[in-house]
Amino acid sequence: MAKVDIGKILEVDLEKNSYNINKYGRENIEKFLGGPGYAINYLMDEKTFNYDPLDNANVLALMTGLLTGTAYPCSGFYSVSARSPQTDIYGEGLSGGFFAAELRNLFNGIVFKNKSESPKYLLIENDHFELKDASSLWGLTTDKTIKALNSKHGKEYKIACIGPSGEKQVPLACIM
Repeated sequence: MAKVDIGKILEVDLEKNSYNINKYGRENIEKFLGGPGYAINYLMDEKTFNYDPLDNANVLALMTGLLTGTAYPCSGFYSVSARSPQTDIYGEGLSGGFFAAELRNLFNGIVFKNKSESPKYLLIENDHFELKDASSLWGLTTDKTIKALNSKHGKEYKIACIGPSGEKQVPLACIM
């Protein structure tokens, strides 16, 4: 597995269909220890706590930890962080699996900004990023979404996705 460039964050603007690679800095990784600490610092810098959780200005951060993608036991996790619609304060969840290691192989995290007019998914292949139409996936459960995407693209991807509760913005919905 390749070594990721420390402090590299992929910022995805869903409204503008644009991407930016932000060099957030090794000092922030060392100061906040990656994962949740890195995410809350990023959210504070973006001033997301000044907005309603479902406002266009809120961001969703998927961040890896210092050991994510290594052979260290229990290191296959990434954090999902934002201002929570359930509590109206910082919210965080952890998710595990192969997606975490694949994310860490390229970036320390992905930050989604703004809202799209229509359902989209982010396809990442090596250094190529593309937002694609997800209308055909709308309403599917997470397992059916994963099967549909792998079938559509002809290979097995490591996928993090939402299901119907996330689409309906249920406050306790999660990313699987």
